[in-house]
Amino acid sequence: MIVRAKKLFLLFGVLFLCVNSNAQVEIADDLFDNFEFHQAIKFYEKEAKLNDERLTKYAFCQFQVHNYKKAEELYQKVVKIENTDAINFYYYGVCLKNNKKYEKAEDYFTISKAFDSLNPYNNRMLESISEVPSIHEKKSGLEVMNESSINSSIAEFSPKWYKEGILYIKEIKQDGKKRLNVDYSSEYNQLDSLAYGTAERPLSVMYYASFKDGVFGEPTLVAKSKKFHIGAFDINQQTGEIYFTKVDIITNWSTGAKSHPRIYKATFDTATTELVDVKKVSIKKLSDDIGAGHPALSNDGKTLYFSSNLEDGFGGSDLYSSVLGEDGKWQEPINLGGYINTPGDEVFPVVNDTVLYYSTNGKAGFGCLDIFKANITPKGIEDPIILAAPQNSPADDFGILLNPNDEKYGFVSSNRYPGHGDDDLFQFRPEPSKTYVKGLVTDNNGNPVGNVLVKLYENGIEVSQIYTDENGLYRLDLEEGKKYELIATTKGFSAQEDIYSDENWISEEDFNLILTPHETVQGVVLTEEGGVSSNAKVELFDENGNVIFSSLTDENGRYQFLLDKNKEYEIVASNDGYRGSEKIITNEDWDNNKDTDITLKAIEIVQGTVRLEDGSSVSEILVKLLDGNRIELERTNSDEKGKYKFLLKPDETYTLVASDIGLGAVETIVTDSTWNGKKDVDLILKPAVTAQGIVTKPNGSVASNIRMELLNEEDSILIVSKTDDFGFYQFVLDTNMKFKIIGVNGEQRGEEIIETNDSYDTADSTDIQLKAPVTFVEGTIRNEDGTSASGVIVKIFDENGNLVEEVTSDENGNYRFEIEKNANYQIIAETDGFSGLENIFTGDNWDSSNRLDITLKPKGGLNYAYVTESKNNKPLDGVKITLIDLNTEKKIVVYSDENGRFGFNLTPDSDYTLKFEKDNYFPKSIDIPAGKIVPNKTNLDLKIDLIMDYAGFKVKPIYFDYAESIITDDSKQDLENVLKTLEENPKSTILIRSFADCRGGNSYNVSLSKERSSSVKQYLISKGVKDNRITTKSLGATSFVNNCYKPELCSEEEHAVNRRSEFEMDFHRK
Repeated sequence: MIVRAKKLFLLFGVLFLCVNSNAQVEIADDLFDNFEFHQAIKFYEKEAKLNDERLTKYAFCQFQVHNYKKAEELYQKVVKIENTDAINFYYYGVCLKNNKKYEKAEDYFTISKAFDSLNPYNNRMLESISEVPSIHEKKSGLEVMNESSINSSIAEFSPKWYKEGILYIKEIKQDGKKRLNVDYSSEYNQLDSLAYGTAERPLSVMYYASFKDGVFGEPTLVAKSKKFHIGAFDINQQTGEIYFTKVDIITNWSTGAKSHPRIYKATFDTATTELVDVKKVSIKKLSDDIGAGHPALSNDGKTLYFSSNLEDGFGGSDLYSSVLGEDGKWQEPINLGGYINTPGDEVFPVVNDTVLYYSTNGKAGFGCLDIFKANITPKGIEDPIILAAPQNSPADDFGILLNPNDEKYGFVSSNRYPGHGDDDLFQFRPEPSKTYVKGLVTDNNGNPVGNVLVKLYENGIEVSQIYTDENGLYRLDLEEGKKYELIATTKGFSAQEDIYSDENWISEEDFNLILTPHETVQGVVLTEEGGVSSNAKVELFDENGNVIFSSLTDENGRYQFLLDKNKEYEIVASNDGYRGSEKIITNEDWDNNKDTDITLKAIEIVQGTVRLEDGSSVSEILVKLLDGNRIELERTNSDEKGKYKFLLKPDETYTLVASDIGLGAVETIVTDSTWNGKKDVDLILKPAVTAQGIVTKPNGSVASNIRMELLNEEDSILIVSKTDDFGFYQFVLDTNMKFKIIGVNGEQRGEEIIETNDSYDTADSTDIQLKAPVTFVEGTIRNEDGTSASGVIVKIFDENGNLVEEVTSDENGNYRFEIEKNANYQIIAETDGFSGLENIFTGDNWDSSNRLDITLKPKGGLNYAYVTESKNNKPLDGVKITLIDLNTEKKIVVYSDENGRFGFNLTPDSDYTLKFEKDNYFPKSIDIPAGKIVPNKTNLDLKIDLIMDYAGFKVKPIYFDYAESIITDDSKQDLENVLKTLEENPKSTILIRSFADCRGGNSYNVSLSKERSSSVKQYLISKGVKDNRITTKSLGATSFVNNCYKPELCSEEEHAVNRRSEFEMDFHRK
């Protein structure tokens, strides 16, 4: 049995390395022989050349301080020494493994086994090496910091919360001329540098340090003894007693002392800094001659967990539990079993409510001792899982201490490198995000604005918020790979941007926000007594009851949202069993400057535990709250204790439904006068018929948070629910009935019919794919002379050039496709040497009864081109290339392949425009006059700095109102991004291409697009861009975005996307 598990490895390594010599040894060897590895390294480093023996010792020193990078370098030489000890192959393998050189590590573990097949550590390494890479990839999002203010050159470990700080074990120097082979008369005469002092080993005592706001106070000694060491301990929360590991100090006169650890208990005497009323903890059938230590108590003080080397164990030291009997005595120990214990050592248990943390060297892990955790349930202890880095490291990690309010904060004991000495205390906490958004909030004149509320939303739910400082600056952390809405608001003004923290996001670049006039609502959430309610949940609902934004009040109880004009909203606030709401309308009487305060009033609460029939609680079970019409209002998942909770309105009927595959619980409740504010309702899961599955959109992506309906065979709606974030739904059903399950997402819809008869398998997944509303297009393929053409291949492509379907015209030349509503398509008919093309848009004005005939014409020549990136002249794949025939406004979309290659059939009597588009690249257009062909190689002049794109700035058009050329406030915000690009690239020029929709004569549309180009140009000039850097093209009603090239084809909303100005940049980097 060991007091601190690392000693096991220390002795294991030293036994073979200690070399007896009658000669006077060097200082480094003295220090090595006395385990002063940190000090020995300093002297070995001074040697220009070490002999084989000292090279081996030097390597072992680096190994012991866990400097595996340096140790690997040294052991690479040691294993080449003739007749080197077999254990060195093992040490070299450990270094390689911890430096993530797994295959080579396995080779050396195999060599080590060939020399010593009985080395249990080596054998375990070989057995688990295949698991190690995936374990090393585990990350917790935490950072660790060595607590330099309390750590010393010896050891500090096993912290416990106590009063306003922590108690912990600290090793201190002892005097006594017992150290071997230390020549105190030599040049090495600074005894303070000896970590252990002059005694053989340091004294283990207990210290206390206050801890506030992440900072420790001055450590003070609270308990020590001249007769024994105080080891790992716990505090009985019921009695205040200290249960600790006691190891006697062996002296010539202490004949009854025990050299192995035992569990004792005591109380503090702060006046004498001693433990008083010290008594052995008697555990049935645990002999005084058997080592036991590292006590850990359950919260109620009735279960004691500890480590011991009892003979019935699995290997080294195992974990056991003992229950306090009714007679007040600890009962016979129970081994925690093979899920927890291994042939290695299991030590340093810590009980945190219903979770057991402990350390072991018997499982695949990061290094030596690794920390695992396992849930404690009424049925026993579940399979343990390893904690991720950096709570674990390649060294020994043990004695974890978690913040009771947030488990992302706490301490861990470790001898990882670099450290101050032996074991150190490391504080862990959430790692500061390396991904963030920061910038300046200004008014429309560029003046910084302080005290502006800046919020980060993900899918309408607030992630974080901050107020700008007096200089208008803000900063918010992001998670990588997430899409956010960034919204800044102050009374009557707002700024809103979408950002994407992908691999190209550059946090260091400022993301500035410009406030423009906008409707807002703000106010204070108040308690019934008139106080402010901070951290209250505030939700903004639209007139259909959909949540637009969900946020939290600040420390002063304030909230704020941006609104649209002429809309109805409801604002609902809730906090800890209280609720309040206000309804508003943003009509002409709406005052952006007034406060809309919300007073919270007491509401009803239902809470309880989800249990199995045996009474055990179950976590992660879906629990739904349905209203009196059985429409889902809210959902949650039971927590780690099986708990759930909902807020209710008085005098309402609700249904609670808990479900898992093949299990269900349904309870109806009424919040009448007998409810009395709060009631516990446990939900007992019993075998039940369930239906569940994944709902996907037409494109195959999951349909999250969409409406789900359960209907009976009479098509009456029984339950209305929704899918979760992963598109999963679930219903509890009756047996021997027929049901219809319908998923609805706007106009998309999908359904499945099931029957819960004897053949129904409740574990099946009934997946549903939504389908878009459909229409059709049909017509006749004709030759140039008007006759029908049979046997012609007809293909229909979506707006991104993806093939949707292919048919062959029948004997009468007819074709037909079923297609989605509100979508753009291109239809291409091809036969030998001839082709025909049509573009359609199935918008509001689409009439499928109008046949669409396609006339075949000579194909023209096939022309290929290559798209390259001028930054490195490499081919650019995945570029969307749109070929627009300027005579007919018909277009074809293709994509460049992996070689940047694309091709079109062109006729010499047509004018064309080629448009190039790719995410995170500036667009480019090339005009091809009649009689020309595609250039042999088309080089997208993209040798530019793509920072703005990667910072979330997507190059997008600006839009104009009907028959207008005035730049809107929203467009000015978009132009700020363009302006910044021009400012950062002073040699660049910009091309403004402006368009009109098709409603109007050709000359009018060209004139209107010219006014739009001029309006944009003058705005850029007013912002400091020189006239000679701006070129314009006024293109009228051409290059339609959505095939709305005839007025009658589209609605006003659909025509609006064609009233635009587009931007192309030329960076002139030849």
